[in-house]
Amino acid sequence: VTSDTPNLQVVGNDWISIPWEFEHCEEWIDAELRVKVLESFTESASGNTNWQLKYVVKGTGVGRDTGYEYVWSNTFGYHTTIGADEYPFTDSYLDNWNIIGKGQAPDFKEKVTWKITLNNNGEVTSEVFAFHSTCD
Repeated sequence: VTSDTPNLQVVGNDWISIPWEFEHCEEWIDAELRVKVLESFTESASGNTNWQLKYVVKGTGVGRDTGYEYVWSNTFGYHTTIGADEYPFTDSYLDNWNIIGKGQAPDFKEKVTWKITLNNNGEVTSEVFAFHSTCD
């Protein structure tokens, strides 16, 4: 008897530090970020797969022109599920940015959502795209 219990494999689970620059509300921000990277892959005995990549970003930044200080918080996720015969198939992406200004510095928020689903015949049954960005 064969079990269809998934085999979860964590491919990566690390914190990394990176310098970053980003144009924010018409000013370049120089930032020092800590990024948590989690990648996992799951495969069932029947051949269904699930792949996920997730970033959690924390850090601080300083405006090049104004000297304004910022606190950075971001989550990014990419997720794919694939049936044993390539279908059904779902691909999704979610990105949430929150760069919060201290004092008079403006806040920046952005959210991007995208998802597509294909049925067993490879036909698109659902597709969503949403983008929202503010600089206050």
